[in-house]
Amino acid sequence: MAIRVTQNMLYASSVSGMNRTLSDLMESNIQSASQLKINRPSDDPAGAGKVITLKATLKSMEIHQDNITAAQGWLSTADAILSSEGSVTTLLNRIKTLAQQISSGTYTAQNREQVSYELREDFKQLINIANSDYNGKHIFSGTKTDSPAFVMGLGVTCIDSGTGLDAVNFTASGSTDHTVIIQATSSGQADSATYRWTSDRGTTWHDVDPADIEIIDGKLRINAGDSGVSVFLDDPAAQVNAVNPDNIHSGDNGTWMYVRPTAIYQGDDNDAQVTLPYGSGTNTAAEVSAEGNFTRDVSVRIDDNDGTTVTYSYSLDDGSTWTQCKTPANAPMKMYVPGGYLNLDNQPASGEQYIIHPHRADINFAISSTDSITVNLVGKDVFGGIYKNPATGEYEVVENGGNIFEVVGDLIAAAETNSQQGVQEALAKLNDCMSVVLTKAAMVGGRENRLTMTASALSLRQFSEEDSLSKTQDVDFTELSTKLAMQQVAYNSVLKSSSMVMQMSLLNFL
Repeated sequence: MAIRVTQNMLYASSVSGMNRTLSDLMESNIQSASQLKINRPSDDPAGAGKVITLKATLKSMEIHQDNITAAQGWLSTADAILSSEGSVTTLLNRIKTLAQQISSGTYTAQNREQVSYELREDFKQLINIANSDYNGKHIFSGTKTDSPAFVMGLGVTCIDSGTGLDAVNFTASGSTDHTVIIQATSSGQADSATYRWTSDRGTTWHDVDPADIEIIDGKLRINAGDSGVSVFLDDPAAQVNAVNPDNIHSGDNGTWMYVRPTAIYQGDDNDAQVTLPYGSGTNTAAEVSAEGNFTRDVSVRIDDNDGTTVTYSYSLDDGSTWTQCKTPANAPMKMYVPGGYLNLDNQPASGEQYIIHPHRADINFAISSTDSITVNLVGKDVFGGIYKNPATGEYEVVENGGNIFEVVGDLIAAAETNSQQGVQEALAKLNDCMSVVLTKAAMVGGRENRLTMTASALSLRQFSEEDSLSKTQDVDFTELSTKLAMQQVAYNSVLKSSSMVMQMSLLNFL
């Protein structure tokens, strides 16, 4: 069967051929300009999905690499502070050398006082070091990086011939540039005894005015007159012992209180958690507690209490999702939650809610999709001093195995009051302080080594992912150049053949 080819068919066929070859040529030109063979999802749907996944992975790796760099900065700063030249270690060695000198019986009271001036300056430098920062962030303040970790304060060292003051907590307020000594001049309850004080190593003594001995908020306050300091005892009924002023100072001669420098920690800690009820309920704040190791806030809701079984739910995301549990309705009650237990003294009623809020001082940087690293140290755990216990609200001496600020404060007091025995006792404790610092330095060094290995592994992974991305989306220039040349020839051929065919008609043969 014959088919008649019309001019319209010739025209349509020519245009179609030109558009097709031009489209192929333009697509190759786009790839040549972008250097990518996938410029839109329709080019290769499967490949486009893989490209998106690879780019997301590489972006995540870039963030982790930035975190590793920042973490290395934090840790290298801490390392320098703890163990490099001019660091805590160097300063403690200097303080130890001075203590060894004045512990000798050949040193006079004047010699020890002279050394005490340098010790006070060293103490101030210790506070400066403890308040070091990295990029404007104080590295020993926990999450309170905008505030210095420590401020200068006053501490109290009590030496008593009895044992009645061992469990008494002493604090001090005010300001003084020299150690102030307060002695008990009569025995009995602390709130009814008499006292005297001196701020010049005992050269001049002053009786404490009875009006300056008072109980404030359950604590006994002894105001040392014009010295500028007051001492507080948390147990006014504690027994004190009179000092025999005719005997030289010794550990078995009555009650002595030395008010000397210390540092007050203002940052976060990892020591306690606060457990509170929401609104009114059968359990007050004093009747609620938690035990365990909690890394995040835990909310607890009482769903039902039928007298036999308590149905409750807990949430780890501020109430967005809840997990339900049951426990026997026995008072006192232990309710399991992730990390430990919520303890209630009384049976709760339906609808009551509680929150466990742990104290968190660690600053963590994500260094992979499944891992993070702590970049800071808690200042009080390194340097000691005193701090406000969040569980009790009271100021307490830090027990960290080697309290630098307390030990050096005692050393200053001993030097300023010419106590050879006090110097020797502080000298022995300086070794514990050095041990704590070296342990913390080793901890920082371990974290630095871990970061180095993580960074190396991450670089290898980045190279592998980038290579895979390149193979998926990048063009092969040799192949593309050949393809472009062939498409140009094809397009030119279409144009030429079309121009020749379109010129032909019946008129050419008449």
